[in-house]
Amino acid sequence: MNAHWLRWLVAFVILQISLPAAALALAARREGPIEVREGRVTAVIVESPLRTLVQAIGREAGVEISLHASLEETVTVTFRDAPLEEALRRILRTTNAVFIYSERSSMRAGARQASAGAPQVRLSEVHVYPGPSGSVISAPAATRDAAERPRASTTTQNRLTTEATNDLLGDRSRISQKRAATTLGQTYDARNVGPLAQALAENDDPTVRLSAIKALGKLRSAETVGPLSDALLGDPDFDVREATARALGRTWSGTAVNPLVQALQQDGSALVRDAAARALGNTWDESAVDPLVQALTSDPNPRVRESAARALGVIGDSRAASAIARALSDAHPWVREQAAAALTVLGKR
Repeated sequence: MNAHWLRWLVAFVILQISLPAAALALAARREGPIEVREGRVTAVIVESPLRTLVQAIGREAGVEISLHASLEETVTVTFRDAPLEEALRRILRTTNAVFIYSERSSMRAGARQASAGAPQVRLSEVHVYPGPSGSVISAPAATRDAAERPRASTTTQNRLTTEATNDLLGDRSRISQKRAATTLGQTYDARNVGPLAQALAENDDPTVRLSAIKALGKLRSAETVGPLSDALLGDPDFDVREATARALGRTWSGTAVNPLVQALQQDGSALVRDAAARALGNTWDESAVDPLVQALTSDPNPRVRESAARALGVIGDSRAASAIARALSDAHPWVREQAAAALTVLGKR
């Protein structure tokens, strides 16, 4: 064997030993280390410099990321179809850095204005700042670009809000009600929780209720947790319940844990249980560890078990280590991959 082939073999063996199972699985599929599609991130990162990782995600996502903090750490992390906002939050949560972002609205290419419904919201610019010394990193605050903020007088804004409320709760067409819900969400005003919650509880059309849920998610107010929790546990439409679980996860509220746990343990839809598991990870609440361990070890759906493993890795509680280790023998490769990544992350803390 010549020296060239010997060097190649040694490098290959080192690679096999050093990369966790999640990274090897991704490499076997010949995917890039970071993939961003439709504002969602899939990546398996092993001991990457934090600054390089954040900048690479920004390039892939087409988002301008300005670093005003020193990011000298290295990070090992894995994502599967995670929203960009959540991915950045998970990456930075182990540092003393915080970030703020602005959003832009855009219509899908080729979509007709009349049928596109609410425009999609995408991050447009992210600024990473050093946090106060010794502080616990809090959830990022969403901001709107000043150029995109409606330049309307208070009187005009109140009139538009009143009209939207009347359209949402009145005898209007489904399209008008959905548009009204979107308008109320775009005010970012917690005073609009009431009419949106009423529509969520009373409207017979599940698509209108979905619009109300998305609007409540935009408000990012603790007052939304109650109506969202009621919908999660009581709405007859599983699409509505799934969207509600996701919206609760975006509140970053500890009061969302109990309804999310109930959905994880009791909902008959695997899609809803999957969304609940992911949302519990977003709460970073240690009281969610035991229910997530139960889901990881006993839920019949592999997607739910995978999301439970991911959530346990995000929360980072060592009590879950043994259950995650047992999941390395799970029958489904997705679960094994996520368990390996979660153990790697736990080992770095």
